[in-house]
Amino acid sequence: DTFRLQGEGIDATAEGSLDSGARVNATADLSRLPVDAAELTGTAQIQAVVTGDLNNPRIDGSLTTTNAQVRLPDMTTPADVQANVQFNRDQFVIERMHAEYAGATADVTGRGTIKGAGDFQFRVANLRPERLFPERRSSGLISLEGTLKATEPSIEGISGQATFTELILN
Repeated sequence: DTFRLQGEGIDATAEGSLDSGARVNATADLSRLPVDAAELTGTAQIQAVVTGDLNNPRIDGSLTTTNAQVRLPDMTTPADVQANVQFNRDQFVIERMHAEYAGATADVTGRGTIKGAGDFQFRVANLRPERLFPERRSSGLISLEGTLKATEPSIEGISGQATFTELILN
């Protein structure tokens, strides 16, 4: 059995059943997704085999982005975003999530479950306030790193810590 879904920016196919393992291939043209608050470009691709049931799915596969960019209304230029996430049964590993904007970089790694729990590490480097907020008269250099722990998919279920590794403000 083959199922095909095409919509605004999405082209996905699924072959087989959840009992034997449905093979899913999907591509999202990010520029065509119906997102109002951001301008997106690039693609996201998912390749996976899904088993189990809708309440307890098991996913083996990957999600990657190619030439992805995000631009919010107040941004003068888009941010470049790269992601590579691996799925293994009910868990996922963020092997690489990297963003660059206005000379600053942000990296996230970690692992979690598809139910919403996980442990993540982040690092932000070369963040310059004058590049983000040119109308304000502040300048400097900020770098930080830290961890986040999620026990459930809600704000109340997230805790973490961050340490400034560089802080120069003028």
